[in-house]
Amino acid sequence: MWAGSDCPVMKPETPEPAPLTSTAEPLTEPIFERQPAESAKAFEAAQMYYELGPQRSHAAVAKALHKQVSLINRWSGRWRWVEHARAWDRAIERARHAEIQKQVAAEAQSSAIDSVVTAQRTTLELPSRSGLSNRVMTLAVVLFRLNL
Repeated sequence: MWAGSDCPVMKPETPEPAPLTSTAEPLTEPIFERQPAESAKAFEAAQMYYELGPQRSHAAVAKALHKQVSLINRWSGRWRWVEHARAWDRAIERARHAEIQKQVAAEAQSSAIDSVVTAQRTTLELPSRSGLSNRVMTLAVVLFRLNL
């Protein structure tokens, strides 16, 4: 007697799915550098693809390099351009963010120095009974600037 799913008549005859295979090469170098087996032409095409930004497409690269789109598609799959393009975009965004932070810090430092200079001028304009001489105030400003 056959038990449930053991019955050969009850089992559907479906072939095993083919294992997923990838033609992508494993990376041995950092993501934006040419890989050992990657041709110079494929690497040049990849760089062009990354630099196209949001408008990137295989067709645009093929047209610019006078290559067949099918070749660009093969290179893209083999060298994982889409993955690299995402990493490229993240790196560009991080660089933009770092530059903005640098500018904000420079503006804040400039503003702080302007505030000290204004305070120094105001103090120097006070009557002499404030008890601070010009030398003491100059020394205070120098010390402040050294701590920035």
